Amino acid sequence: TQPVCPFDKYPDFRDLSKHLSPQQKLDNIVTLLRDLPPLNRTTLIYLARFFHKVSTFAAVNLMSPYNLAVIITPNLFRSRELTSK
Repeated sequence: TQPVCPFDKYPDFRDLSKHLSPQQKLDNIVTLLRDLPPLNRTTLIYLARFFHKVSTFAAVNLMSPYNLAVIITPNLFRSRELTSK
């Protein structure tokens, strides 16, 4: 099975430049999301909103945006090479 971010889109998300301004990164993410199949896009947007809400309680649950990313990202974004075939 494919992760929420399809294998063929993984390199595009992975290669978002760290040298871009926050607005440029956001613009690139929006473009990438538009290219996803509707179900995948809707799922990622829902999860992003949910994890944002979880992170607002970081003082209590210790789940800062960084901690959430460490835990969740490998389950949403991965290359085919890292998946058993």
